[in-house]
Amino acid sequence: MKDRFSFYILGSSGGKAKRRFSMCFYLPNNTLIDAGNIFALEKSELILIKNIVLTHSHFDHICDVPFLVDYTINEREEPIKIYGLPETLEALKKNIFNETIWPAFDKIKLSKSGKSTMEYLEIFPYKEFYLEGYKIFPISSNHTVPTISLVVKRGERGFAYTSDTFKNPIFWDFVKKDNQIKTVFVDISFPSSKEEIANVSLHNTVRTLLEDISNLERKNLRIYAVHLKPTYEKEIIQEIDGLRKEGVRIRPLVGKKRFSL
Repeated sequence: MKDRFSFYILGSSGGKAKRRFSMCFYLPNNTLIDAGNIFALEKSELILIKNIVLTHSHFDHICDVPFLVDYTINEREEPIKIYGLPETLEALKKNIFNETIWPAFDKIKLSKSGKSTMEYLEIFPYKEFYLEGYKIFPISSNHTVPTISLVVKRGERGFAYTSDTFKNPIFWDFVKKDNQIKTVFVDISFPSSKEEIANVSLHNTVRTLLEDISNLERKNLRIYAVHLKPTYEKEIIQEIDGLRKEGVRIRPLVGKKRFSL
């Protein structure tokens, strides 16, 4: 099928632990969504990275950006372009690339070209944009800081990624109406037994996700649970596995995986 495309999840957890890596999608050959495990790639691949789309400013989603810039600066001729909400980019400038925690690489020139090492580019909810043949549509998420969910398409096929979120009917309305979305990666950070902390931190539990998808009516959709907190991973998976008896098909995703849509 000519519209089929492949991508990789380099990290799928809601934190870091042994053999567990935080969120990071790789769209070959030069684009990343979130930056939790960039160094799963080889250096030859890292040098080719041109675009990083950040869903929000929380550390597990941005943590490898400073190291990527530093590691590949001598091989680059073009800036690394960082895409994010204005609030996300401001958080990076103020709290990370601030000359105290890390150099302000947007002010440092590449030795090979004299261009800036980094560029910041603002994106906004419900305003689609294009990167290297991918059409990306941001949707407002429901989290403690400004956050976007994303629909990513190539040709007539695509996937959706909630990023960090609590209940968000608007996101699922888009999924319900768009048959080109074949797969959804959804935040389930906590088991339902930890609903109190999930509610405060605005993350999904299994129970709140079920409430969101109760009227989805899309039998051809694959739903993967991501962003499982390593501390609660076993309990979340057990709870998800128990749903099979009720005919609910949600697949927990742990580790790295290649997808083809």
